[in-house]
Amino acid sequence: MTAPTLRAICVAVVLGTTIVNVAIDVLGRDLGVPLSTVQWTITGYTSRCP
Repeated sequence: MTAPTLRAICVAVVLGTTIVNVAIDVLGRDLGVPLSTVQWTITGYTSRCP
C-alpha cells in the first residue's frame, strides 16, 4: 500500500471515529446497549487502521 493511500485510509477512520464519538450517547440509547459496549465497538473499529 502506498503512503498516500494509507494516509487517506487513516484520515477516513479518524473522521468516522470523530463523528461516532460525537453521537456515542445517542447511539447507545437508540440501540439499547450500554455505553461500554459502544466504546468497545469504536475501539475495535479504530484498531483496524494500519
